[in-house]
Amino acid sequence: MDLLSNRRIIFESLREAGNKIQRIESGDYNINTKSDKSPVTDADLISDSIIRNMLADNFPDIPVLSEEQSISRASIDKPSLFWLLDPLDGTKEFIKGNGEYCICLALIDKGRPVEAYIYAPSSDIIWFALKNRGAFVLNNEIPEKLPLLNTDSNRPLILLRSRSHHNLTESEWYNTASESETIEIREQGSAIKFCRIAEGRADLYIKKGTIFGWDIAAGDLILCESGGRLISYDSTHEISYSFDSSEMPHFLACGHRIKDPEKWLF
Repeated sequence: MDLLSNRRIIFESLREAGNKIQRIESGDYNINTKSDKSPVTDADLISDSIIRNMLADNFPDIPVLSEEQSISRASIDKPSLFWLLDPLDGTKEFIKGNGEYCICLALIDKGRPVEAYIYAPSSDIIWFALKNRGAFVLNNEIPEKLPLLNTDSNRPLILLRSRSHHNLTESEWYNTASESETIEIREQGSAIKFCRIAEGRADLYIKKGTIFGWDIAAGDLILCESGGRLISYDSTHEISYSFDSSEMPHFLACGHRIKDPEKWLF
């Protein structure tokens, strides 16, 4: 079966939303602050509307949990199958105008992602994964399996640090890591970090701060299907996603070059 069959509507919707985001980015737009002090813009809300409408039209029986959707999750049944959406991951990068933002969409089944899509509008690249079928990067409509074969296995280990969200605890981790290994630390915004690791262009990323399911679920599957892992920092188990619990535990994300991820849990 064609890897792209039955999911082209998702790619089209991601690109439509991305096009709207870029149009807004090039003009004037509103910036508001949510209750958690994070910014939200017109682009977040328009992207959310486009993708949720597509999902409602094409997958009407599957509920959607979106970062920008105001619902009372405590008052409804907790579905085991649902879409998890971040319509604009990296809003701070969008506001800065550096292009390091993306759209994240994952289908969750019984706590784990089974389909995943991350789209970077600035480069028009889609990374996607299907459980037990692999992870791919879609560039010029040709899916290339991850990790990329031209990865330089002799390069130093590359650790990715969030461009706008790293904290003191995370900085201490990176300092400790740099003392024990020959590594290079680079900054990267949004969930594109997971895609760089899945491609084999980077190797490690840790999060020891507040983060939510819609931020990481798509990257989780793309990593796992490319030969990497995303594990809970405390338990070393894979992370479970639910419709009524959005905040995620601290975690370590690593690529296929990291054979012993537990050694990095310090």
